[in-house]
Amino acid sequence: MAIKISITNYSPTSCKTTTAMNLASSLAIYEKKTLFIDVSKNFYASKLLSKKKKDLSCFLNNKCKLKDIIISTELEFLDFIPLKKRMILRNDNFKNLIDSLNETYEYIIFDTSSYEFAMSKRALWVSDYVIIPIQCKKNALLSLLKTLNAIKDTNNAGNENLELMGLLFTYPRKRQKEIKDFFQKDAIASFEDKIFKTIIPYDSEFKEGFSAISDIKSVCASSYLSLIDEIMNKVKTNE
Repeated sequence: MAIKISITNYSPTSCKTTTAMNLASSLAIYEKKTLFIDVSKNFYASKLLSKKKKDLSCFLNNKCKLKDIIISTELEFLDFIPLKKRMILRNDNFKNLIDSLNETYEYIIFDTSSYEFAMSKRALWVSDYVIIPIQCKKNALLSLLKTLNAIKDTNNAGNENLELMGLLFTYPRKRQKEIKDFFQKDAIASFEDKIFKTIIPYDSEFKEGFSAISDIKSVCASSYLSLIDEIMNKVKTNE
């Protein structure tokens, strides 16, 4: 049964896509059969990684077959499903799709937008965990609280098993001081035990795309690989 993880945050500048892409590629490097699915409203990962016209919306509207939208990547253990246009979902095709892939993959990673975007909402409905990437900047607290409420809304809507796996701090310029200051806010002090030990550092040489592929020796790539150890330990603890 695949472990399904949504990377989400209400903030549009919290490194959701970068986190999702590198998390998926790092899992593949660990030889975990992984599927990365773009369900974000800006389609950034799809624009970067796919030139195909056929996408997730094509399949969900019964206009193409599943084999037409699954893209093999440079990594043997990583596949990708792009999304190229928005769509209105009036059926359970998305859930049925994910259910059909449960035995094929060990991990399914969703790159999402805010909870209001229908496709991202569907991803939360079928996910087991949520990882929230955070940049310590203006409105970060408000975005985090909205995201935590979205998890509660999803629990109330029927996915009672969805839980917060952790908060991932990305690109802090002053590292621990920024994080310590962030968690001095009373509203989220109780979530301090949910912080990943891994911090994704700022790296001016960081490249777009799957950095763990393009520059395996980079500081960022090393950090994402360390994150995988934490994620797998959390999953093992919950089994």
